[in-house]
Amino acid sequence: MKLLAAAGLTAAVPLMKPRPAAAKQGRALLVSDIHFDPYFDGSLTPALIQTPASGWREILAASPEKRLSCYGLETNYNLLDYGLRAMRAACPRPDCVIYTGDLPCHGVWDQFETYSQDPAQREDFLTKLVEFMGLLFRAHFPQAPVYFTLGNNDSFCQDYKIVPQGPYLRRTAPVFYKTYLGSPGAAEDFYRDYQDLGCYSLPGPAPGLTVLSINNVYLSTHWSCQCCPGPVTDPAGRQLDWLEAKLRQAENAGQAVWLLMHIPPGIDAYKAAKLVDEGGKLSEAPLDLTEAGNQRLLDIMRAHAGVLRAGFAGHTHMDHFRALTQGPQEAPAAMLRVTPALNPMFGGNPAFQVLTYGLSDYAPLNLATYYLDLEAQIEQPGLGHEAAYAPWRFEYDFNAAYGTGGLDAASLWALSRELRGNGGLREKFRTWYNASRLSAPGFSQHEEKLYWCALAHLEPSDYLQAFNSQDLGRLLPRLERLAA
Repeated sequence: MKLLAAAGLTAAVPLMKPRPAAAKQGRALLVSDIHFDPYFDGSLTPALIQTPASGWREILAASPEKRLSCYGLETNYNLLDYGLRAMRAACPRPDCVIYTGDLPCHGVWDQFETYSQDPAQREDFLTKLVEFMGLLFRAHFPQAPVYFTLGNNDSFCQDYKIVPQGPYLRRTAPVFYKTYLGSPGAAEDFYRDYQDLGCYSLPGPAPGLTVLSINNVYLSTHWSCQCCPGPVTDPAGRQLDWLEAKLRQAENAGQAVWLLMHIPPGIDAYKAAKLVDEGGKLSEAPLDLTEAGNQRLLDIMRAHAGVLRAGFAGHTHMDHFRALTQGPQEAPAAMLRVTPALNPMFGGNPAFQVLTYGLSDYAPLNLATYYLDLEAQIEQPGLGHEAAYAPWRFEYDFNAAYGTGGLDAASLWALSRELRGNGGLREKFRTWYNASRLSAPGFSQHEEKLYWCALAHLEPSDYLQAFNSQDLGRLLPRLERLAA
């Protein structure tokens, strides 16, 4: 298989588009986990080090390397540029962009040492990378604020090592505020909160809506403060205290809330698949967040579900969701959309999504997903050394595909239940999980129960009970026969 491309192509319009948003509906572009690799053409790196962010695009576009990133690799400039043009074709004028974390490639710090051993120069380089990405978003969507959240790679000091009140937060604060958000006001509050922990609260794209962004990397089981100059005071706890206070403030002001975070709460099904014993049972349900952090975050979201219209996350690189329930009757409480990555490193196809939401209550209504099938890249005859990229394609319309009436907590909870007994729906979910890489789905049919149990069973004890349920296991074949 050859992954070939040519320079200077016009934006490929996706093959299908969802219907335009109605007059009382808004649209938001969902993007996550770009993991841009500034070293894809190492001959350009010295020039990037010496050039302001405003000059990076010209340097990168001049590279003779025109291939798209393939599976297992980070996002190079060609894929990034092609993806942004496809986003603009699919949604030319979004009300906002929601970016759920991880701007630089994995190992961005170590690779820099090939070019310079100077820590200050590395900080300059990473700051310029953040600005360069913001300038690209601004060039394609000049009127849309880019609401962002920090991921585990968004740091000056290694993966999961962001320092509270540290240099990354100080130096990137003006870049995010001016370039990504467009200087929206409330500057004093933004700089105070962001430079402290990497969180912020800002007005949303319409009156009556507040966007809260938390840096829940501090809640991760992998976070450590090995780069901190001295002791720090419980950044995870302070972050959740901040979130609780802001949600209470939104309630008092009659505001609806969109909540952004990088790492979704709940069970890591990928890790759980490695722990199933020979009898098909689990005795442990692994989390990406600490158990205490996971529980408190869920409790806060449940307690303030009345104002929490939607949650958005990334991190897994895959397309799925979380439906929070509460009480013994498992009443739907809140929802969280997990946006697939533009990055193909973990084997999925690059993807992005267009969200439709109501302008009266800001609740999410529907979702359209677009993807780039990297396996469809073929050499085009008659073009010499140049070739064409495969087109970005419309993948699926959430409501039409799953038969849901919306993306609210109740609809997603009901879908998580229907997946138990509907093999056809489960196969759709499995196909779209890693953006339709048909030759290598994100998980096998044998593993599918691990994944759909994770959609609405977000605490370890609840997940173990659901997964290990023999009654549920016996029920599935009967329900599939009935559905057929």
